[in-house]
Amino acid sequence: MILAFDCSGKSVSAAVCDEKSGKPLTARFSEGGGPHSVTLMPLIDEVLKDAGVTVKDLSFAAVTVGPGSFTGVRIGVSLAKGLLLPYNIPVKAVSSLEAAAESVKEDGVILALSDARRERFYFAFFERKGGVLARLSEDAVDDFETVSAHADFYGATVTGDGAGLFKELCKKDCKIAPFKGVDAVDVCLASLKKEAVDVRKLAPVYLALPQAERERNARLTAEK
Repeated sequence: MILAFDCSGKSVSAAVCDEKSGKPLTARFSEGGGPHSVTLMPLIDEVLKDAGVTVKDLSFAAVTVGPGSFTGVRIGVSLAKGLLLPYNIPVKAVSSLEAAAESVKEDGVILALSDARRERFYFAFFERKGGVLARLSEDAVDDFETVSAHADFYGATVTGDGAGLFKELCKKDCKIAPFKGVDAVDVCLASLKKEAVDVRKLAPVYLALPQAERERNARLTAEK
């Protein structure tokens, strides 16, 4: 059994899936309504109970490690360690962008986006061919002009929690796929291609500095 969960964005989700097929036994999704530190654990408890398993029954867990909300990613990583360490359950780290790309089921090139603030985006390109999703680029962060130039070249379908803002900034029609938030079932699917590691090695992936650190560096530069 796989326990998968995500709290890298505004939504939270959890699922228990078959470790070979990735098909969900049970899943929960919430668009928020409270701090992730409060809302995620009840969802995990519910899916484990519904599936009739406990943490010690898991083969591994699949967790998004970013890019996304700095606080949300830290909460997810910390929660995974707290749950899995007592039972030495391994973990698979999943990019939140790859999980978002998994939500697009039609064949073609996919641009997964997350809002990095100030008209910048975390982004990565993927391609689904014959139903199989493959990565075309590594996760990165850049401004709208740079990302949109790539998107024009690829003619990609755009998804992720940054897709709405991307569409607003786009000067021409963009092909936007519906997206409500990262779904833990898609985290499961993305994890099937990855190697499990000791949960002690799990760490957040930050592609940009947190806002507080950026502001601090700006102040220090201005004071020079």
